[in-house]
Parts: sequence; C-alpha cells; structure tokens
Amino acid sequence: MRLRTKLLLAYLGLSIILFTCGGVIALQLVKRAVKSNIESNLSNGTHAIINLVKTAAQGSIKNYLRAVAEKNLEIARAI
Repeated sequence: MRLRTKLLLAYLGLSIILFTCGGVIALQLVKRAVKSNIESNLSNGTHAIINLVKTAAQGSIKNYLRAVAEKNLEIARAI
C-alpha cells in the first residue's frame, strides 16, 4: 500500500472516531439539558395548578359559607 493511501485511511479513521465521540458527547449534553428543562417546566406547571386549585377551593368555600350565613340571617329575621 502506498504511503498516501495509508495516511488517507489513518486520517479518515481518526476523523470518524473523533466525530462519533463528539456526537455522542453532544447528544448526552443536549439530552441532559432537555431533561432538565422539561423537569423545570413540569415543576412550574404543577405549582401553578396547585395554586389554582387552592384558590378555587378557597373561593368556593367562602361563597358557600357566605350563602349559608345569609340564609341563616334570613331565617333569624323571619322569626
């Protein structure tokens, strides 16, 4: 085999190995960043939903108690 062919194969093999390693490393970094972003968004969404449910429940309880108190006041005035 000629020296030129040997060098070409050596550089080609080395390039393939380096690009493959670089791609695997980049894939792992992107995977980690996407996972972190998804977990952060999921956590924020969960907290927002919890706050929304708490607010809705508190509002419903207040309205119910207000209605009961008004009904009791009507009954007390009627007596």
